Amino acid sequence: KQNQEIDFIHMLTTLNAYYLYNQTKSSIIDVNYAGWAGDLTTLLEEVIIYRTNNNVSNKELQIYTDSLLGTNNISTFSKEDILSDIDALNISKIDTLNTNLYQTLIDYYETNNTINCSNNRFLTIQDHFKSKENALKDAKNILNNKLVTQMIIPNTSSKITENDILILSESFSKYIFKEKQEIFDIKSGQTINIDIKQNETN
Repeated sequence: KQNQEIDFIHMLTTLNAYYLYNQTKSSIIDVNYAGWAGDLTTLLEEVIIYRTNNNVSNKELQIYTDSLLGTNNISTFSKEDILSDIDALNISKIDTLNTNLYQTLIDYYETNNTINCSNNRFLTIQDHFKSKENALKDAKNILNNKLVTQMIIPNTSSKITENDILILSESFSKYIFKEKQEIFDIKSGQTINIDIKQNETN
């Protein structure tokens, strides 16, 4: 088993949204806003605030954004959050979910003897997006939804730039497809290179 902490309540809440959507196939907005899309939009506000308060280059903004998404640094889209969102989406696609939630969760988190289990969470989510390019495109589409961004981040939505969207979408797609990233470690104040693939097995 992977020694990875998640926010279990966060995961269950997101899973419930996917479950209800799968039953009705109806949603006022993209159901992913209950999971990764909502967290990604919230994180966009942090990117905007940092950019507007600091004179930074695009590369510096990319490094800073990478340091917020899916890491142990404090952010609105931490490692616990994104793993919870990934797991909820993965579990929502398991056939036994409709008949036995408890056993489905046990199989995913404890047994780890199936293709769709927490040990293979990234392989499963990568199969969902199909390619890094698709993940990038989906993230950009989410962040370009002006109506929803105005509701989620009303204080900064008017300051969004296409570059903000591109940089955050790039961070998201790199994380999902586990590419190496250069990030700023807030605690040490140092810029470091991390191998996401290696980091997720620790």
